[in-house]
Amino acid sequence: MSIPLNKLGKVFIVCGKTDMRQGIDSLAFWIKEHFQLEQEWESLSAEERHQKRQEEMKPIMDEFFDWCRENNVLTASKLGKAIEYSLKYETTFRIILEDGNLVLSNNLSERAIKSLVMGRKNWLFSQSFKEHNLEPSL
Repeated sequence: MSIPLNKLGKVFIVCGKTDMRQGIDSLAFWIKEHFQLEQEWESLSAEERHQKRQEEMKPIMDEFFDWCRENNVLTASKLGKAIEYSLKYETTFRIILEDGNLVLSNNLSERAIKSLVMGRKNWLFSQSFKEHNLEPSL
């Protein structure tokens, strides 16, 4: 199972309206830093990207998860739930460090299946006789 970093960002952004601003700013910096590094490494081979992730991205990720562990936030608060979510899936988020072929975001795959998901409801009865009779005649 893979949970992309953009999902983690959404979890924190949703809770950012009511909870600690410092936590949201820390996460925003952390995610922005990761995506900037990945953008710089786009043209590198998978092996070189893997090496760069180990050298530059791993310390940032370590710092973020250390920050999550050090914060004393009520677990019932929205920020507390976001931190708990981050720590629960920490090993999953760290998978990105193991392979240079992996991408930080699943936006491309989500866009690829969006038309199927959007159309599923519309196509459900498109072949039925009853729906055919309901279509207006021009």
